[in-house]
Amino acid sequence: MWNFLLGLIDPITKAVKNFGLARTLGYTVILGCVTFTAISLLNINETVEKAIASHNEAVIEAHDKAVERRYENSPKIDQILSEVLYKYGADRVCIVEMHNGTKNVAGLPFIYGEMTYEVCRDGILPVDADYTQFNLSRLSFPTFMFEHNAFCGGMNELGRIDDKFAERLLVNNSTYLCGYTLQGKENIIGYFGVIWCGDSPKETVQLMKDLSVYAQRLSILLNES
Repeated sequence: MWNFLLGLIDPITKAVKNFGLARTLGYTVILGCVTFTAISLLNINETVEKAIASHNEAVIEAHDKAVERRYENSPKIDQILSEVLYKYGADRVCIVEMHNGTKNVAGLPFIYGEMTYEVCRDGILPVDADYTQFNLSRLSFPTFMFEHNAFCGGMNELGRIDDKFAERLLVNNSTYLCGYTLQGKENIIGYFGVIWCGDSPKETVQLMKDLSVYAQRLSILLNES
């Protein structure tokens, strides 16, 4: 042990004698920094791999929690849609959620919609299978909803805004539509639609006020999942 300490002291003493105390301390600090940097570079691959693995685990965990919340919230969403269906005498109540599809050559995404929730009155055929991966970029109705947040009217009124969408609803025997945008934390996440296939609702002012409250409740449940 004594010999080891003497082995350390001897070169330090010589360095101080040759270069002075201040320069020796400076060289020692520089040597320490270079040594630390070299060791860090040797271990950087391991550090990066650990960071990537930790990030991937966090992403998987967040995804699993989101799926779990979706399973928990889906019955609540269906219950709200069923309540609206029977309370207001509608024939179909649905939710269309938005998602990004492929991009164009300029890198801008095409916006797609999918009917993820639907409840129908007895005798009304479900149409959710007709609204999977449909391109919202081809329609002008989403632009109207972005600007106005809500719509209430018959197919003639809808046709003046978006004749393509109106024709599509007519194929499903729709006669009247009330709808609200569903707001996410930062942007629109989808649409809440209430549809009649026969007689139109008699009073719509209070109806739209009520539906705005339902839209807020649905937005909360969808944002949680």
